[in-house]
Amino acid sequence: MTTSSQPSAGRTGPRLDAARLGKRVTVALYFALVVHVVGAGFVSVVPQVFWPERSASPSDLRADGPAGCRVALVALQAELMEQTARDTAAESPRAPHAWLEGWDARYRSLASPCGDVAGYSLLARLRYAVEEHLSRFEAEVAPRASESRRALEAEGH
Repeated sequence: MTTSSQPSAGRTGPRLDAARLGKRVTVALYFALVVHVVGAGFVSVVPQVFWPERSASPSDLRADGPAGCRVALVALQAELMEQTARDTAAESPRAPHAWLEGWDARYRSLASPCGDVAGYSLLARLRYAVEEHLSRFEAEVAPRASESRRALEAEGH
């Protein structure tokens, strides 16, 4: 057997080198694309998983200015009042105001674009007043309402 350091028949030296170079460039471009996709995914997903209140910030509010903030804050205030009404009308309150956690996250996400709007800080004061109201309602009013309902039902029989 003879071994030859010469390229096989039909292939010349420069042609073989060009093919190898093309493969290397293709692999390098593919590697760069994969690194870019993985990096972009990492940068985008990790903050959403570990810091959802920051990543939930509506980017279009900056462009809309005070008008966009007003709409977002009015929606939050309406949600706060509607959920408070539902909690006070319920026979037995749910877990101690579990919905406030989600509301707080949406409220905090508006800090950057809307923090300087006067209604933003007033909404925080309203939120804590609502939480205090719900705590007092659960402690004092809800038991009396249940007791009076049971007494009225007992008289009806």
